[in-house]
Amino acid sequence: MDTLNLTELKALYRGTPQQVPRAIYNSYGDYLGIIITSDSYVTERIDEHLTIHRNDEGAVVGCTIKGLSVIAKSIVEQYRIEDDVQIELRVVFSAMHAVTGRFSRHYCDFPMQDFAIPLKTLAEAAA
Repeated sequence: MDTLNLTELKALYRGTPQQVPRAIYNSYGDYLGIIITSDSYVTERIDEHLTIHRNDEGAVVGCTIKGLSVIAKSIVEQYRIEDDVQIELRVVFSAMHAVTGRFSRHYCDFPMQDFAIPLKTLAEAAA
């Protein structure tokens, strides 16, 4: 995964086909953006950490997870960074629950639970 500048980030969220599926970490906003389609979408803010993206049919096509640095620290501590490990989104949601002390059904019901994120990206967020 890459850290993108603002122009690249705007292009990503415009849904350029060669850029999806994709997950990026933005260190300035401390968030992870995930998009799996080039379809247009609308956003729905769930809480201060999670915003989901839905296409015209209402299917979830991505999300934004804010405050990733704190969440990532709790995950990264469990692995060796040099390992080429992929962390499923369900682990990130579990860490969100543990770190924030709040529970949202959206964390459990999120349809992209098996979307994999390289551990190195989470390590970058945790640094």
